[in-house]
Amino acid sequence: MPRREAPPVVVSTTAQAQMSDERYVGALLTWIYEQGVRKVYWRVQHGGFALYPSKVAEPLHRPEPEPGSPKDRAAYGFLTDLFSLYTFGTFDSLKAACKWARVLGMEIHAWWTLVEEAHAVPPVARFALEHPEYQEVNLRGERLRSRLCFFHEGVRRYKLRVLAEILARGFDGVMLDFWRRGLHEHGRLVDERNVSILGFDPLILKAFESRHGFRPDAEANADPRWIRYRADYITELVRRLAKQVHARRKPVAALVHPAHNLEAGLLDVERWGREGLVDNLIPWFRGGYFDGIGPGMAAKGAVARDARAFRKLKTGKAAFCPGLAAYGKWEPAQMLADGMLEAAQAGAKEIVVFEHPVLRQNNAGGIVAGFQNGHPHPLRAVKAGPVARAPGLRGGFWRGAAWREGFQRHSKTPGLGLSGFKTAFRVAWDRRAVYVAWRAERMAPGHELAFVVDPWNERIYYMAFLVTGAGAFRFGVSRDDPAWRPRWQVASAWLGRTFQALMTIPWKAMGLKPPRKAFECGANFTRSVPGEGVSGWFAPGPVGALPPATFGRLRFER
Repeated sequence: MPRREAPPVVVSTTAQAQMSDERYVGALLTWIYEQGVRKVYWRVQHGGFALYPSKVAEPLHRPEPEPGSPKDRAAYGFLTDLFSLYTFGTFDSLKAACKWARVLGMEIHAWWTLVEEAHAVPPVARFALEHPEYQEVNLRGERLRSRLCFFHEGVRRYKLRVLAEILARGFDGVMLDFWRRGLHEHGRLVDERNVSILGFDPLILKAFESRHGFRPDAEANADPRWIRYRADYITELVRRLAKQVHARRKPVAALVHPAHNLEAGLLDVERWGREGLVDNLIPWFRGGYFDGIGPGMAAKGAVARDARAFRKLKTGKAAFCPGLAAYGKWEPAQMLADGMLEAAQAGAKEIVVFEHPVLRQNNAGGIVAGFQNGHPHPLRAVKAGPVARAPGLRGGFWRGAAWREGFQRHSKTPGLGLSGFKTAFRVAWDRRAVYVAWRAERMAPGHELAFVVDPWNERIYYMAFLVTGAGAFRFGVSRDDPAWRPRWQVASAWLGRTFQALMTIPWKAMGLKPPRKAFECGANFTRSVPGEGVSGWFAPGPVGALPPATFGRLRFER
């Protein structure tokens, strides 16, 4: 895909990322900036708790234990340790973030989780506990203490006051998060027909009955009139919030579901778009929301499929800006890369990656960097075919086709593109070894060519086989394994002004066996020139690192 077609990547932060230190905020935003990202959604609340000294909402603080199950007490033990780091009653992470964004020249938008008053586990924000009459009610008549019902005017006024505080911090826009669910203890939020079981407050039932002449129950839960009635009072809140944001000439985004927004989420995204209430719609392609915390993002191809369905909705001028998860536990780097490519091909205006700090843990920062550098799918592929006999430094192998060129700049210094250092490589194999052949112009003794491989596709570890312009060769490995001493060979020679090198790497040296059928592993091919920088044939990763998340696919074919 040409670079001009690659949509920009936007990154979100978590509450844990903000801490209580302006220096940490600056370091985090600087790291995001260095990945090529120029827009960030900054978390402004955590489960109804403010991440700043709010006069309206309760600032996030160390929770006090409350009576409950052992599971609740275990959750409190974890939160007590975590939240003891925070001092949001005095530290304004929002102001600090906006300040640093201005210094770096980044856009910064507020990410507001306005639906939940507790995030996954207790505690519950004070406003929700003090006003049980405002709490959401499900089909069984149970009050959900971590969700407020937007039918009530008192809730709407409360949310509008919180929004006013957020806007006063100087954000460039606001994202309304309708994806978050509140406490896990609420269980399923839909019935067996995938229709929301929320909105059964007695006041709502009475108001609906006076208009339509019947009171909805389990049987009538899927009645289109009942679904629309509940969606309408949520839309009214969105209408009033959008008016407040648009009055400042700032955009509104909404984080929603990739499917079933109206019936399962009571979110009328089509109306929001047609009325111009939201400027960007961000469907988060992550499964399991309505039934609880799911296994993560769907398999390869699911984003493309669901994106096509979402784009068929009549959402007016609202831009399609899909969101992808980057949780290391559930979403490996490969899945993030595939999802980004599918989202780009579906016509995304921009791609939102949730949640940023995990990018480092998951080695996925390089994927974002590669995408931002104009490589929508950093896991580029190259094929290695079998050869009948081992190649040498002369012969038909070197005159054959399929030499790979087009190395990409990998340097922190602007303007260093390694122009004039033409480099190409080929890969082949036989039953004994893998052969990596190099041709490099203007090669000097201090220059270095490297074949870096992730043989087991772990996206964590790598092995590096390197040769210098002086003909010296060495190896490296990212894991602490002093016993790894591969036996391999390098032959090199000059052909006119072109340096030629042939690496012979036995399968055993990589812990692999000759393929009985085609298979792939991760790999990268790089050239470093002292004083000029480093180039890689696959999308390069962060400077000074070789994260396997940025490697491409090396396919061994029979």
